[in-house]
Amino acid sequence: MSIKAPRGTKDIFGEISEKFQEIIKMSEIFKQFNFEQIITPIFESTDLFIRGIGETTDIVEKEMYTFEDKGGRSITLRPEGTASVVRAYGEHKMYQEGSKKFFYFGPMFRYERPQAGRYREFYQIGAEVIGECSYLVDAEVIFMADKFVKKLKINNYSIELNTLGCKVCRAEYQVALKAYLTQFREHLCDDCKRRLETNPLRVLDCKVESCREYFNDVPTLEQYIDDECKVHFEGVKQIITTLGVVFHVNSKLVRGLDYYNRTVFEFVSQDLGAQGTILGGGRYNNLVGEICGGIDQPAIGFAAGMERMAMLMPKMEAKTRKIAICWQGEMGSICALKARLELIEAGYITEMSYESKSFKAQFKKANKDGVDFAVILGEDEVLRNIAKVKNFSSQQEVEVAMSNLVEYFKEA
Repeated sequence: MSIKAPRGTKDIFGEISEKFQEIIKMSEIFKQFNFEQIITPIFESTDLFIRGIGETTDIVEKEMYTFEDKGGRSITLRPEGTASVVRAYGEHKMYQEGSKKFFYFGPMFRYERPQAGRYREFYQIGAEVIGECSYLVDAEVIFMADKFVKKLKINNYSIELNTLGCKVCRAEYQVALKAYLTQFREHLCDDCKRRLETNPLRVLDCKVESCREYFNDVPTLEQYIDDECKVHFEGVKQIITTLGVVFHVNSKLVRGLDYYNRTVFEFVSQDLGAQGTILGGGRYNNLVGEICGGIDQPAIGFAAGMERMAMLMPKMEAKTRKIAICWQGEMGSICALKARLELIEAGYITEMSYESKSFKAQFKKANKDGVDFAVILGEDEVLRNIAKVKNFSSQQEVEVAMSNLVEYFKEA
């Protein structure tokens, strides 16, 4: 019996791998906004995520890959990136340097039901700003995220925006929300019944349609947020409007993690069905103090699912000519290898057979591999110190001096 990849994991190769590379390449825009890359461990102390994400979240309660190591320590494969970045910020006393901007990418792990674009091992790319509280930063982060998604040529998405207020005004809202939803308790799913007791705000994050029909007339947080939170939210909306970012306010947007406060946002694709969020984030002013032992610092960030973005990106177009080196005879193999290395040095993608085969067989494989040109080196070509170059699109062949091969492709 053959061994297969575990359920909820996926081998990444071919065009999806190329799209992942493109996503990482486009993260250069973060550097333009003065973000530096950070690489954190794939596993952390379990307490980091319990303390950071929140004990009542689905992630901590049901989805974490947690195990005990040989030293008896509880270890968890990271389910998200923000808590690890904040831990690194505090552990290395980066707060002594002023505000910091980071971006990251890599695998995350959650034990949940696999579906389109959602896996148990999945990849995220994200950005965090720690140490800045101005609504100008919120607006800049949303603008940067919008530019990033557009650079990947992803279209047909909307930006949803909301404010969760601060701890004080949100506490009042939780009481009103729970009172309203309790009257429909028997109609809610089991997860919502549990959330109603532990964190009523999280009920609004439920994706079950039979639950959502009871959310239409729920009280809105806007009725409860204080003046300071209102000013912050109005500032965010005004700035991103000035910057040309199109958005709409969704008063039921809460995000799935407990650490968010004030600004929250999601980029939602209309091409992925009900689970359409491709990027989401918000402000988390209380998380740094929670993780770093009282070192209070305001912060904001976002993360995007690389699998979902890859699904929405257009087909990748070859940016570099692909050249097959076809040869016969012992001298042909030597000339072929030298020609290949020269073309690689010049930046071209090349391939060649390592065994002597007929030109027909080599052309057939080259065609199958989507090659643009073939450099043909038979005994006659080697003796004359030339190569025949076949254009697979036009089927035309030309003779080119070996010393001029690289220049030929630069001019072709």
